[in-house]
Amino acid sequence: MMDLKIKIPRRRQFYALFSILMLLLLFRYALLVHFPSIVFVAVLAMIAFMGDRDEILAVCVCCIPLCAAMQYYYVVSFCIIVYLLKYGRDIKLDFSFVPMFLIIIWEILHCFSENTNFKALIAMTLPYILFIVLISIRDIKPDYSFVVRVFSVMVLCTVLVMIVRLLIVSGYDLNSVFMNMYRLGSNSSEESTEFIINPNSLGIQCVLAISCLMQLRMNGQKKAGDLVMIISLLVLGALTASRTYLACLLIMVAFLFWASKGGVKKKLKLLIGSLLFVLIAIVILYLLFPAALEAFIKRLRVDDLSGGRMRLFVQYNEYLTSSVKSLLWGIGSLDLPWKVNAYSISDGVPHNGIQEILVAWGILGLLLFLALIYVLIRRSKQENPHQTKMNYLLLIILFAKALVGQVITSPYTMLAFALVYLSLCYDFSATEQVNQSRL
Repeated sequence: MMDLKIKIPRRRQFYALFSILMLLLLFRYALLVHFPSIVFVAVLAMIAFMGDRDEILAVCVCCIPLCAAMQYYYVVSFCIIVYLLKYGRDIKLDFSFVPMFLIIIWEILHCFSENTNFKALIAMTLPYILFIVLISIRDIKPDYSFVVRVFSVMVLCTVLVMIVRLLIVSGYDLNSVFMNMYRLGSNSSEESTEFIINPNSLGIQCVLAISCLMQLRMNGQKKAGDLVMIISLLVLGALTASRTYLACLLIMVAFLFWASKGGVKKKLKLLIGSLLFVLIAIVILYLLFPAALEAFIKRLRVDDLSGGRMRLFVQYNEYLTSSVKSLLWGIGSLDLPWKVNAYSISDGVPHNGIQEILVAWGILGLLLFLALIYVLIRRSKQENPHQTKMNYLLLIILFAKALVGQVITSPYTMLAFALVYLSLCYDFSATEQVNQSRL
């Protein structure tokens, strides 16, 4: 019998710099110790420059929760350049990049009639360039468990930074903050932290992190640290009082029940275990922040459960059917919130990803985006012929989010598709064999 020797990178350098990054986040946005946000870019760039393949990918996914804290597009650009310089031999281009390339060209065509903001245009194109690099990597299996744990820790860290800031602002009486229907991610204090994440966006990031960790647990990687993070993210995600968070969480539980292997008994065991996690989180939430739990329940009882989304849905349907040009051409994704108000289309941005793409890029743009999703799935199947239902969990979560929120104009959502691709490429069966060889 072959003796498999598993070489596990120590990554001391990575963890040291990553710890410094989290401390800097705490000092700048919780304790308000002023220093330029470019420092975050420098630390992440240093991690990428000194890191291996997996560490570079981990830096890219760290930008998902850090979009609001720094100029993330500099970091992603640097990561792409460093990867190409250090591991260019991994890249083998084929025609799979065509949808991403055409999307970039299509957006540029829409910029000719506007005062083009080149920095915003570069930021918009970067996720698609990152996708091109990812789908062009051949015969290299990323350490998915390492990447998603780094992502989950970063999400948890950003939420905790917000909690610490609220504690300081409220005179360490955080429960009183939620009595006024405060939602974590809002910015109700006069003293701005410049670190504002929409509560729905923050809730979805928590669900994505929980989903990643649940994938690992379903694959036999049952670490105590992962369990602590899952319960913590369940509690902190609930502080957003986001109906989107709750809906996506329930979709995650239902998907895990459907996708899990084994008979009815094993599926019921998983369902009971998942609901037990949620129950523990509710109890902790009640003990620590009873006002937050009460505020969440009140939000669920309001008359318009859609939060005004149905009204916006009707408005944009009327606009899209008002003319052939509106439906075929679009108005471009850059500065979309400003455009929909300036052109008197609506009083709010689309809260439906399909409508958003149609408004920005028209029918052709929607077809190109669907082609992009198809390419990500097809290329992942080539890299991982042993895909299971579990590989599609993150894609389902993002699809659910797209039905009630922005997609192409949301930087963290577009970057999250890179995480989706890594999830699709993750070979659960191979990891199970590695886990057994370590025992």
